[in-house]
Amino acid sequence: MELKIFNIFKKQKENSAWKDERPTELAVNLVKKGIVKKGTHVLDLGCGFGRNSNYFAGRGVVVDAIDIDEEGLNEARKRADEMYVNVNYVKVRADSLPFSDSSFDVVLDGGCTHMCNREVQDKIVREIFRVLKKDGYLQYFGFSKEHPEFKRKPQSSQFRDLEDIEKQYGEYFEILEVRKDSWKDMLNEHTGLNILMRKK
Repeated sequence: MELKIFNIFKKQKENSAWKDERPTELAVNLVKKGIVKKGTHVLDLGCGFGRNSNYFAGRGVVVDAIDIDEEGLNEARKRADEMYVNVNYVKVRADSLPFSDSSFDVVLDGGCTHMCNREVQDKIVREIFRVLKKDGYLQYFGFSKEHPEFKRKPQSSQFRDLEDIEKQYGEYFEILEVRKDSWKDMLNEHTGLNILMRKK
């Protein structure tokens, strides 16, 4: 089956923010809250250039990180070497994870799942549930239906509101925290949901 990736950006080849070497607020907050700490086993879905994976590894976290882009993974590995940190970077699809059941304490989905079509999203949700330990955490980020592009593409599964998330994840996860974020880059306005969940 073809993995359909959405591209809502008209002029950008990719979102340049993902090239940043600094960790995202999602990752930093997981550390601040004590959810991710030394010895925690984390899976970073759609790790890109490794900004969050390398940040975690630098704090003694055990990190597996996946992406489908070999160029991005090579850059992530290069950055990890420069930082003297160890991350297991793997080129693999998020809907077919090569990890054992109940392997991870935390899964970070900082913008991976929302880029896929609904069928693939549903498979990824089940895979996350499978590889998380009992009471493990899922930190999710994805574009919301308040995103300006949703008006142009109202049928796109890339945009989800809290009700959609509850329907798609509710069988497997308890929602603990929800935060809406809005921001602008040079070309686009964005609105998304940051949702912390725990495996049931």
